[in-house]
Amino acid sequence: FKECSASEVTLRDVCPEVVGRLIDFAYTARITVGEKCVLHLLLAAMRFQMEDVAKACCDFLTKHLEPANVIGIARFAEEIGCSEL
Repeated sequence: FKECSASEVTLRDVCPEVVGRLIDFAYTARITVGEKCVLHLLLAAMRFQMEDVAKACCDFLTKHLEPANVIGIARFAEEIGCSEL
């Protein structure tokens, strides 16, 4: 991986707020999941193989399932390969 020796790495398609939360998690092992960022956070967690973050996101989404959003969440989970949802 060329990133190992790079002084700077560009993360494409991940918003700075999500990266900040992932870095905070790496240092504290705690994550705050909210309605505003849960889908972006789950996508990034899946991409970077952060299983605990992905589980926290899935738990949040499961608790907030309702008839109006269940199909959209199921489609999103299928698109990103999240079998837990």
